[in-house]
Amino acid sequence: MIKMNAIILAGYSDKDDLLCELENVPKKAFIKLGSKIFIERQVEEFLKCDFIEKIYLAGMSKEEWDTDYPVVFAEVEGTIFDKAANVFRNYISKEEGYSEFSLVLSSDVPLIKSDMVQRFAEKCREESGGEIDGIFYYPIVKKETMLEKFPDVQRSWLKFVGIEFCGGDLLLVQPGKLLEHKKLIDDLGSQRKSTIGQLIVLDPILVLRYLFKRLSLERLLKFFNKKILKTEKGIFAPLMFDAEIAMDVDKPEHLEDARKYYEANRNLYE
Repeated sequence: MIKMNAIILAGYSDKDDLLCELENVPKKAFIKLGSKIFIERQVEEFLKCDFIEKIYLAGMSKEEWDTDYPVVFAEVEGTIFDKAANVFRNYISKEEGYSEFSLVLSSDVPLIKSDMVQRFAEKCREESGGEIDGIFYYPIVKKETMLEKFPDVQRSWLKFVGIEFCGGDLLLVQPGKLLEHKKLIDDLGSQRKSTIGQLIVLDPILVLRYLFKRLSLERLLKFFNKKILKTEKGIFAPLMFDAEIAMDVDKPEHLEDARKYYEANRNLYE
């Protein structure tokens, strides 16, 4: 496995207000699951992966979390893309012999385990023909897989020809290459809660295919790679069976789902 870094997005957003107020914490990263806070669990799992070189906490200062874990506090701001890009530009790229690849994880995904990270990295390698050389790997989890582990979860599902799924919150990217497409990434990010909105950004023709249920995920990826990224080794969407990587905690009911799952599988997490 090639070496890569890990970037945990540990900032704060206004949409976090309700959860943070209910849990009496300044950021979602500090919400407790069992005996440990979210970010502590994530760091511990990344440290078990021998292919990860350094762990960067994007949007968090050393004063916020007094820890002995070997992490790099990266005080960057902006969108998800901006944070990952700025960590790469201001921290990673200044290291001698740095890796072009980074795993990016939101701090509100507390159920992730090191073996899931390993499986995702291996799946990315397989998807791109035996070597991780794509620009962006975005995991997807089928609706039935998600509901099998989290039967009460309320999610938005993406529907393409032959598949209904949600996206995972663990990404594998080349931040340096993504910088070449900053405006597009920003435009897509501004529409991240709207499938139609994102398709309009790419090409209105895609919207018609989607509305008439004639748009396949394979066709969308091929369009994105050929027309936007101008490469066959661009974006990949590996299918994962670890529903935990898509169990982000955005709302109180999501936290309830995560805690219920944790209690039922405590032996895996303690």
